[in-house]
Amino acid sequence: MTADRIRQLGAVTEALYMDEHRRIQEILTREAALQASISRLRAQSSHYGDRQMQAIGADLAWEAWRDRSLRDLGMELAQVRAQKLAALDRLRGAFGRNEAVRQLIERAMAEQKRLRSRR
Repeated sequence: MTADRIRQLGAVTEALYMDEHRRIQEILTREAALQASISRLRAQSSHYGDRQMQAIGADLAWEAWRDRSLRDLGMELAQVRAQKLAALDRLRGAFGRNEAVRQLIERAMAEQKRLRSRR
């Protein structure tokens, strides 16, 4: 394989690696947003539990809504974490390919340099 072809391959593998990196960043951002939402809901205790709210049953309705929301967010977080694991596997593969091609480029450049110095 020529040095030019190896450099082209390097550009392609670098682009693929950066694309996988971008994808995992999006997943990590979504995971952090979900975790923040869950934390906010958990932090909101039933401060709506004053007498007026209790009298009309709104405190129970709010707690039921909060519990449903926490359950839904937890399920979504589990899905995002599963996506993250798959994305991490793809990122590792892309990184390994990128590193292998980078080493090929370094070897090809060293070989070219060695050949030029012989002349």
